[in-house]
Amino acid sequence: MPKLDSKRDVVVVQYDAGWPQEFASEKARIEAALGGIVIAIEHAGSTAVPGLAAKPIIDMVAGVRQLADCERCVAPLEALGYEDRGDGGMPDHRFFRKGQPRTHHLHMVEHESAFWREHIAFRDLLRASPDLALRYGALK
Repeated sequence: MPKLDSKRDVVVVQYDAGWPQEFASEKARIEAALGGIVIAIEHAGSTAVPGLAAKPIIDMVAGVRQLADCERCVAPLEALGYEDRGDGGMPDHRFFRKGQPRTHHLHMVEHESAFWREHIAFRDLLRASPDLALRYGALK
């Protein structure tokens, strides 16, 4: 992954075929650390769309039964190298990030909440529409 010079640098790179495996590995680590607290973890964001240029950060959405369950996730996620960023400026949401430079984002929300549904639907739309994905990538 490219090294960034400052917190403000944004680097968009060509699709990396290793991103799905990186997601799968990180998902397994998170599930092992959190036990049954998390109902599901999905790969979301541009790194989840084959062929799409993206910031080289694996974005994940984790669904919990209720947002209060996130409190029990903080210490185990910190042990995996995640930093708790609170709600990240979004209500009904808990945000964690990992790496320096950043390598992973983890958004914890109630499973099947609007945030969950919208992020998964957007990912699925881009996966199903390669032309749309290319146009979206060009905007970056």
